[in-house]
Order: sequence, then structure tokens, then C-alpha cells
Amino acid sequence: MLEAKDVSVFYGAIRAVSDVDVTVVPGEVTVMLGANGAGKTSTLGAVSGVLAHSGTVTVDGEPVANPGEARRRGVVQVVQGRGLFRGLTVEQNLRLGAYGQSRRVARQAIGEAVDHIPEVGQWMGRKVASLSGGQQALVALARLMAGRPKYALLDEPTLSLAPVAVDRLYRELKGLVAQGVGLLLVEQYVPRAMSLADRLVVLERGRTIYSGDPQGAGGAEDLVAAYLGSPATAHLGVQS
Repeated sequence: MLEAKDVSVFYGAIRAVSDVDVTVVPGEVTVMLGANGAGKTSTLGAVSGVLAHSGTVTVDGEPVANPGEARRRGVVQVVQGRGLFRGLTVEQNLRLGAYGQSRRVARQAIGEAVDHIPEVGQWMGRKVASLSGGQQALVALARLMAGRPKYALLDEPTLSLAPVAVDRLYRELKGLVAQGVGLLLVEQYVPRAMSLADRLVVLERGRTIYSGDPQGAGGAEDLVAAYLGSPATAHLGVQS
């Protein structure tokens, strides 16, 4: 289990995240929602060890304090915007995703990722910059798989994607969960996120305003109205 307790993140004198708790269980999905600036990305950065923070983060009972430790314990992140190296080929990006594994294991991990997402195998020699947004989203997911995650952190993976690409991405995410991977998913598209959620955390101005069973927060439209505010509905897939 991946647990973050009493996590706070500061940018200078500004407190971006205040005493947030997050739990991710293998084979389950924790969804984190909040309006822009709520502290979601900063929380992911703390959990992955990229951002300095107070509080504790443990993976399967062992504390982690930096990205290297988190990665060694199976925590892999897809950052907002996907974080691909656009000037490199798809194959080079997948190799970077498998970094830290032996050459044999890395080859096997990349092969398994391509088996799950066969289209990626057709693009191996192409530079990422030549791919569409939907194709890049699949490459980012394949790179994640190449890292053999136990816990995957995804920051708005559907950003700027067409509906058909969103559908495909969510099918692949469901496949990861079925394999026992625990997901911490930050989303702005509430209905789709809620369709996957086993646990829900809602942030507002860096603080937790709801944590628990998704059903306890109501439906997607109720959730937007109660926690995120009607101006956000255009970005959340809910019609006002």
C-alpha cells in the first residue's frame, strides 16, 4: 500500500498543500479532484518524492523521501503533459521508462508494454513530436508500463484528448488495475474518473475537503456543484 500522511508542500512562504492524506491500494484506483490550483499536482510531486515536503510517504510500509527511493519501490509517475521527450523516438522514450532495470529485464518490460498496446510497436522509430496527441498518450502509458509500476501516478492523462482517445486510454488504465497496479489518478474529467474510483480525495486550496467512498460524494454533477464550483463544469465533462 502507498500511503501519504500529513503531507504539506511549500513554495517559499506559500503553503500549496496542507496536511493531506492519500492512500493507494494495489489493484484499486484513488481519484484526486479539485479545481485548478487546488494542490493536486503538488501532492503528486510530494508522493513521488520530486517535491520537498513535510509529513510521511511510505510504500508497502517503507518510508520514501526522494524520487530514486520511490522508483525502486515501484512508484512511477506520468506528469501533466505526459513528459515525453519529443525529440527522441518512441523506442528511446520506452527505454528511458525502463531505466534502472537490467538490459534483459528492460527488453522484456518494453516487449510486454508493446504487447499491451500494439500500435506503439508500429511507431518505435518515429520521433514523438510526429505523433498525434492521442498517440502520444498511448506512448506515455507504454513508457509507464515499461517501468513495471506497482503504483502509478497520473496527472490529467486525458488533457487535450479527443473522446475516442479518452475511451482508449481508460480501457488501458482498467487493464493496469486488473493486473494489480494501484492508481493515483488526478483528473479534470469527473464522470470518467468517477467511473474508475475506489477512493476519492477532493482538494480545495491545498486542503482536503472530502476523502472517502466516491458514493458518499454523490454523482458527478453533484460533486462538481458541491466541491468544484459551476465555472469548472466546462472542463469537467459535466454540462451546466
